[in-house]
Amino acid sequence: MSGLTVNPGVAPSSGTVSLPFADNFSETAGSPLGLSANWTETPGSGFTVLTNQVVSPVGVLSDATLTGLSASNEIVSANVNFSASGSQTALVLRYSGPGDSNMYAADAYANGIYLYKNIGGAWTLLGSTTVSATSGTMQFSAIGTTLTVSFNGNEVIQALDSSLTAGSIGMRGYNGGIFSNFNASAPSAPSAVSIPFT
Repeated sequence: MSGLTVNPGVAPSSGTVSLPFADNFSETAGSPLGLSANWTETPGSGFTVLTNQVVSPVGVLSDATLTGLSASNEIVSANVNFSASGSQTALVLRYSGPGDSNMYAADAYANGIYLYKNIGGAWTLLGSTTVSATSGTMQFSAIGTTLTVSFNGNEVIQALDSSLTAGSIGMRGYNGGIFSNFNASAPSAPSAVSIPFT
């Protein structure tokens, strides 16, 4: 998770995103993701919008989070493709930065899904599993201290951790990792229950 090269990136945009949020990446093909007011790329990132998808550059680690968002309980999902050699696609929750630090990341690469936390730049593996597909729908949630990762509709990792309590939602990509149909939300509040009282 370290030792990757970076490029100059795009200056952060102004604005604030609220939940629920969805992005089908319909900007002009070839434009940098950071030109959208919805996204803030960390310095050195270089995501590029193609037709309804975002591609991470070869040899460059890229991070992007939803602009101005901070929440405690969060759910994120996206279609990911990590079939290119050495590619990575990660969904990020409770990101507070700066740069490539202080976040939870559900990372898909090399026929596996890995759940990490990053505190002050130090990565710690919280769980992992192998998967047979190198593309599909990944969902990642942080609700209280429970972190859950699903892939193609199946829960594959669950861990408990209280290190990070709030932050933004985003994605990390490397070496041609592809994202599409990005969705972020807060969990639904439980329905109120009436209890008869006499």
